[in-house]
Amino acid sequence: MLVKNVHSRFSDKLVDLSALKSENKSFDYACVSVSREEGESLSSLIEEKSYRETIEIGCALGVSSLYICDALAKFDNVSHTISTPTK
Repeated sequence: MLVKNVHSRFSDKLVDLSALKSENKSFDYACVSVSREEGESLSSLIEEKSYRETIEIGCALGVSSLYICDALAKFDNVSHTISTPTK
């Protein structure tokens, strides 16, 4: 699995980027991805507060987006906006 401890329902949504990295360099996916615990905290916060609109600044692998959108899917009339200034 690319990202350690990501919820199993999201594992098939991730793309294997290992072919893009150099053979001489290692890439730590943990440095650009939320952990399972962080993702579940995001989902819980959205559900508890009944947020319908969210904005995310920066998106590397999109794991946090999966958790956010999974929580938003429980409501009607929602939107999630992602802004990645460096891309």
